[in-house]
Amino acid sequence: MSGDARLDTAVKSVDGFFTTFFVSPYSKYIARWAARRGITPNAVTITSAVIGVLAAAAFATGERWGLIAGAVLLQVSFTTDCVDGQLARYTQNFSKLGAWLDSTFDRAKEWAVYAGLAIGSDRDVWVLAAAALTLQTVRHAVDFSYVAARSEAARSPQGAEGGAARAVGRWTSLERIPGLLWVKRVVAFPIGERFAAISLTAAIWDPRVTFIVLLAWGSFALLYSMPGRVLRTLAAGRRPPTAEQRDELSYYRDDGPILRAAGRGLPSAGSWMVPPAIRLVEYGLLIWIADGNAAAFLLLAVLAFHHYDLVYRLRTQGARTPAWLGTLAGGWDGRLVLAVVLLVAGALPTGMYVLACALAALFVTESAASWVRFERGDRQGGSYEEEEDLIQ
Repeated sequence: MSGDARLDTAVKSVDGFFTTFFVSPYSKYIARWAARRGITPNAVTITSAVIGVLAAAAFATGERWGLIAGAVLLQVSFTTDCVDGQLARYTQNFSKLGAWLDSTFDRAKEWAVYAGLAIGSDRDVWVLAAAALTLQTVRHAVDFSYVAARSEAARSPQGAEGGAARAVGRWTSLERIPGLLWVKRVVAFPIGERFAAISLTAAIWDPRVTFIVLLAWGSFALLYSMPGRVLRTLAAGRRPPTAEQRDELSYYRDDGPILRAAGRGLPSAGSWMVPPAIRLVEYGLLIWIADGNAAAFLLLAVLAFHHYDLVYRLRTQGARTPAWLGTLAGGWDGRLVLAVVLLVAGALPTGMYVLACALAALFVTESAASWVRFERGDRQGGSYEEEEDLIQ
């Protein structure tokens, strides 16, 4: 394979509109430059995260120069984020840890940028920042759960009977109309479009406008994606989920000791819509209990890390987080009970800050330890492409 052809294969064949037309045409040359100098994909991933934190710090100044500088730095961070995957494919230097780092750091720097914007705003926008974080986490929770149940819900409707099957056919035919492919990818609001929207709105207007755009576009993307998935589920018929599907969806719910002690969990445990609904309920109630302040945002960011880690660890290591971690963390049910206790005791927001810091130490320490053990026992590389396709 020639050098140019090899470089072209380093670019993902399917990606977002912004990434495909505004980043990949030049980022692949940066990847080749990095390869010639022996720079590793993980080093690029970490660099991207550092630049993302610098963008958040610039946003936090609240000054116009800071908003513009943050916008530029965020785009540099995103370009660097594209380079790590292209570098991994160009050099065939894949690793499961690298896939986990790439996905996790994407989330972390996005939440850091939200926090920076909220800190620098001349108006209290923490509730908007928390709502944007919640919406994005719920959207991804829908993706994760749907994939977990896809052998049931995404089954081909061919041969199925009823209006649902016919509706699926019309829906999928609409998606295949020439010219609508890129519209569909833009509507889905992947990370490239999100970061572009953040940069443009923050540089030109202010953080409040940025969060309103994120919430409006993200909500539309969620509403756009749901009908097709619901229709496919209905077209699949009333086939019960397999034991493996129920087990994975139960794992994503993150039930705590209270529900487990009751011996039941939730009804419709096999439905892919249950875990996202739980995330919406948990995060929404925490925002309401804390009156949408910075403490609520911090706690939600910590919980989001944990809930993404549940999925990323399963998809990369092929292992689940230990049961004792869920017990110590309280589960979604236990955390809501504790939040109510803190509210009644008049211990907010201090108590929520303490809870967020304690959970952050618990989640990060356990996750890091798991990767140390994994790297010692499994040196086989994973697919960068596979994990990048998992979530945008």
